[in-house]
Amino acid sequence: MEYKYYTNKICARTFCRTKEVIKLIEKNEPNLYSMPIQKITREHLKIFFRSITKYSNSTIDKLYQLIRKAFRKALVRKLILEDPFLDEDDMFKPKSTRPSKFIEALTVSEQKRLIDILSTYERDSFYKNIILLQMYTGMRIGEVLAINRLCDISFENKTLAVTKTLTRDLNNHLIISNKTKTFDKNKNANRMVKITPTISKILKSQLKTMNNVENLLFYDDGIVSPLKVNGYLYKINRRYNICNHLSTHVFRHTYATRCIESGMSSKVLQRKLGHANITTTLDTYASVFAKFEDNEDDKYNRYIRKEGLIINL
Repeated sequence: MEYKYYTNKICARTFCRTKEVIKLIEKNEPNLYSMPIQKITREHLKIFFRSITKYSNSTIDKLYQLIRKAFRKALVRKLILEDPFLDEDDMFKPKSTRPSKFIEALTVSEQKRLIDILSTYERDSFYKNIILLQMYTGMRIGEVLAINRLCDISFENKTLAVTKTLTRDLNNHLIISNKTKTFDKNKNANRMVKITPTISKILKSQLKTMNNVENLLFYDDGIVSPLKVNGYLYKINRRYNICNHLSTHVFRHTYATRCIESGMSSKVLQRKLGHANITTTLDTYASVFAKFEDNEDDKYNRYIRKEGLIINL
């Protein structure tokens, strides 16, 4: 991982997250962490995997994949004679004991209320357009805060290019990275967000603000931290009691939920959200898709009754 980082194969944030995963291994099983890989048995690994079920499934996935990769590398380098993970029925990834988290999205009424608050009581807030842009594009907060006001916005082509994102360096300082989750390597192209009339209003409103040395659309004496945006959301949610929980990621889920409710296909939604794999879209919004399918079933049943196609046996 160090070699990948120092040869620019991975970014600093990915490298730091990998080190955090390694620390978790050391924390849970210090003996496993310090043991030569040749001496690690399947039983050692099973004991470790049983110890990590207290974590979330995403954390478990990171731990499992990192350890599995280590054994594959060891086999290639002939440090071991057999890869214990070849038998997937025996060395499978554990599941979390934590209850599954449901997708948090604003209801239509909650969304209307928030828009009304931002348009009246909070209309002069610095964070207003950040929130609205997320709500109507589904962009990640790091993508929104990294928009270049000169290069990424084209009113002529009605496109907003997602070319950058916020990340952190080895010292945990915010930086702008040219590597995004949405870059299509096959087409050598970035994700494009269509500028609708609503998005156009938000962008033009924000472009009235002063230019800055970074040429960022959103700038406040430096790069805007997502923590500050979430801090603002926490404050207004306490003040106006909008919903149970309000954060920047809620707006991405809200956008996706409205898209599904409108009848948008999963494949189109995948491209709009910038998911590399459609499985991510289907898994993340399974409950929303299921609810939408129930509504479609109701439409079908009403149509069958209307056309007199009910059978009596």
